[in-house]
Amino acid sequence: MIKIERDDFEKLAGKWFELLIKPVKGNEKNIFDKLNEHLSTQPTLEFLLKPSTLKIIITSKPKELRRFSIVFKRYFPVLFKDATGENPIKKAFDYEFFINKFGDKLAKNLCINVCPYCNRNFTNTVFRPNGKKIIRPDFDHFFSQKDHPLLALSFFNLIPSCQICNSRLKGKKEFKLKTHFHPYINGFEDDISFNYLPKSATGVYGVPDKYSIIFEKKAGISKEASNRLKGSKDVFQYGAIYEQHGDILEELVAKLYKGGQTYLDSIRNSFPGLNLNDQEMYRIAYGNFMDTTDHEKRPFAKLTKDIFEMLGPDLKL
Repeated sequence: MIKIERDDFEKLAGKWFELLIKPVKGNEKNIFDKLNEHLSTQPTLEFLLKPSTLKIIITSKPKELRRFSIVFKRYFPVLFKDATGENPIKKAFDYEFFINKFGDKLAKNLCINVCPYCNRNFTNTVFRPNGKKIIRPDFDHFFSQKDHPLLALSFFNLIPSCQICNSRLKGKKEFKLKTHFHPYINGFEDDISFNYLPKSATGVYGVPDKYSIIFEKKAGISKEASNRLKGSKDVFQYGAIYEQHGDILEELVAKLYKGGQTYLDSIRNSFPGLNLNDQEMYRIAYGNFMDTTDHEKRPFAKLTKDIFEMLGPDLKL
């Protein structure tokens, strides 16, 4: 689980809101049309049709979002189940309709290349030369659509993710901010590190070996972070899944133990004209990004950084 860091989250949320309320022509519909269509008999319609109200629902931060959902369900239960047993709010905040219309633009604006839940699978958004989409990430609802249909289109409730994490592992499970990491708020960076255990004694000294990848809590980790770690591990099965990528760990250990400073010096001497800085050197030597803000760009960036910091603290890049 990596934290997605952006300086322009509020701007991006505003762009998403503008897409949803964008004036349309002919038989097309925007979110105001959907609200009128499915909530026409509800006393809250006029309130929800106010751009200011709708913007709060679409652009508010995660803590506020869940509170809005709970308040609406408590005071306006008929919005969530009417006399016919239908769910008007779910139909009005029509996720499938709007994500099919604008999901490509949302993914392109966010430009998150690796699933933040696993930091393992690519989630690039790719278009053909004519502008038609080839692939884009799934969007996971951190607060599930089933329990929080009011938040189906809320920017901070839509997490770009890989299909495995979104559909196969998380599915409709209910997440909470106290029990699971939210990629737009927190991640493993500050509280948890990857480590490994050799499967034989010789592996301790860098002899080629098989390794078990493990997660370690950092000293001073808060109770809240521990709870989020447990909740996220239970859902995403990090231990079992990362165990399948021991070959990546083996390569890292070999470079750090066997190559050490000699390996780094040989690279620098091979490219004397490049004047590589530390981050460039790290990227060439270990095939990944050093800065935590770049961990969304390439799979296993968190794993690579943690093993490097553990085995190579004295290495000079």
